[in-house]
This record gives sequence, C-alpha cells and structure tokens, in this order.
Amino acid sequence: MQAIAAYIMRGRFQAMLMTAGLGLLSVLLMPLSWPLSYLSAG
Repeated sequence: MQAIAAYIMRGRFQAMLMTAGLGLLSVLLMPLSWPLSYLSAG
C-alpha cells in the first residue's frame, strides 16, 4: 500500500493512471471489485 501511495504522489499523471487502472481492474475482476474500488477511490 505504501508503494502505491509513493507512486501516486510523484505527480498528477501517475495519480490519474493509477485511478483509471484500478477502476478498470475493479470492473474486469468482479470478485476483487471491493478492494480495487477502495484503492482507486483512495
């Protein structure tokens, strides 16, 4: 979790990329949708 936060804090593009990527993964992987949507919303 700390590695994800450190990557996101590098810049605006990294934050948008992680939000979009985790949002897409939560739609594609339905059993893991709760934790992935929690991370993308964070």
